[in-house]
Amino acid sequence: MTELIIISEKENPLFQRKEVEVSLEREVTPSGVEVLELLEKQFSSAKGAIKVHKIAGNFGSRVFIITASIYPSKEAKGEVERKTKKEIEEEKKVLEEQKKQEELSKSKVEEASKVQEAPKAEVPTESKKEVSTPEEKIEVKEEIPAPEKKSDESKEEKPESQSEEKKEEKKE
Repeated sequence: MTELIIISEKENPLFQRKEVEVSLEREVTPSGVEVLELLEKQFSSAKGAIKVHKIAGNFGSRVFIITASIYPSKEAKGEVERKTKKEIEEEKKVLEEQKKQEELSKSKVEEASKVQEAPKAEVPTESKKEVSTPEEKIEVKEEIPAPEKKSDESKEEKPESQSEEKKEEKKE
């Protein structure tokens, strides 16, 4: 019993829409999503191009009257109809997700370029000094220590050594 019976159908050229009043016989009140699907099938319109205004039923009756507007496209609907808070929040979430994806892709590109540049910027481990004496020039190689990176182990050792010193002071 999911057959829609058209009660009235009116063209509204000012808003570029078709205003429809339909009846539906059901045991339970139909949800908005179900009504949208039925109207899309009945009027063969694009998804998101229908605005359901009202689903009304009388107490004890299985017949529900549905009032809706059918637009030629989703964009036309967006120009005329107000967006609900839920629709606005959904759009914001979609935009935020797109921004996050763009930022992730940018950061990946930057990391890849940094990785490629890293081998080029090597730290010299040896330097040459020329020592001049009156008789001859002698080349002396001197090792320059590479900058040490602090590891997690060194950070962990410091608090332990400090706590051990404090314990010794308390014992004395």
